[in-house]
Amino acid sequence: MVLVRCFIYIILVFFIIVFSLSNSQIISLKLWPFAVQINIALFLIIFLMLFIGIILTSLVFWLNNIKLKHKIHKQQKLINNLQQQIADRQIVTNGKLIES
Repeated sequence: MVLVRCFIYIILVFFIIVFSLSNSQIISLKLWPFAVQINIALFLIIFLMLFIGIILTSLVFWLNNIKLKHKIHKQQKLINNLQQQIADRQIVTNGKLIES
């Protein structure tokens, strides 16, 4: 399994290197409301946008996960409360269930 993972990483690094070498043109990036112009390699912009997309997607999933964990916690609290109410109403004596 470690060998397969290592092989996949080597292939991924190879494709990243080939992609970077293929897109090494310098482009001019202008930020509209500002009078700023940046000269940067095309592959850096692509990787930066990919990285920002991954971060934003992770943030959305993380926030959704927090909301779901809160909902699970509330449901577990309700289950525990209901189980406690059932236990309070039932008394087991000599193997017989007596309702109070």
